[in-house]
Amino acid sequence: MRRCTKCKIEKDENCFYRIKNTNYFQSDCKECRKKSVLEYRKNNPNKVKEYTSKYNKSPKYREYHKKWDKINKDKRTEYRRRWVNKYPEKELNSRLLYQFGITIEKYKQMLKIQNNVCAICGQKSKLKRLCIDHCHKTNIIRGLLCDSCNKGLGDFKDNIKYIKSAIKYLQKYDNR
Repeated sequence: MRRCTKCKIEKDENCFYRIKNTNYFQSDCKECRKKSVLEYRKNNPNKVKEYTSKYNKSPKYREYHKKWDKINKDKRTEYRRRWVNKYPEKELNSRLLYQFGITIEKYKQMLKIQNNVCAICGQKSKLKRLCIDHCHKTNIIRGLLCDSCNKGLGDFKDNIKYIKSAIKYLQKYDNR
């Protein structure tokens, strides 16, 4: 039994973290340690962000996670799947930031401006949310499109000449 220096409660040894590579234990219990870490993170967000950013860029961190991911591919996939199901908004926000540099708030603002419809056909997306259309050369976001219109532009390789040619072709065979 050990007494926590913070809460002053006597607890079993398994309620204390062991100090790495020694037979000694932390002086505060796991509960108190968790509270103090959370409090520190809350009071020092810039320090935590700076440290995390620096650590995540270190070769040691990358190498460790590269090996871990390789060895634990199934665990990683399962963890990712559970996280995506548990936090769909966070996942979408992360993906939008990574792929397009916008937040979910900006996406919702764009949706509102377009009245929740595709910028080309004016239809609401039936299957999923509207796609973010962007120029592949400049990465500038043009608007939100339904899946069909987005694929159509992609198939035409965003080439106005091809699209005009397709319009002429359709007009030639229009039987109205």
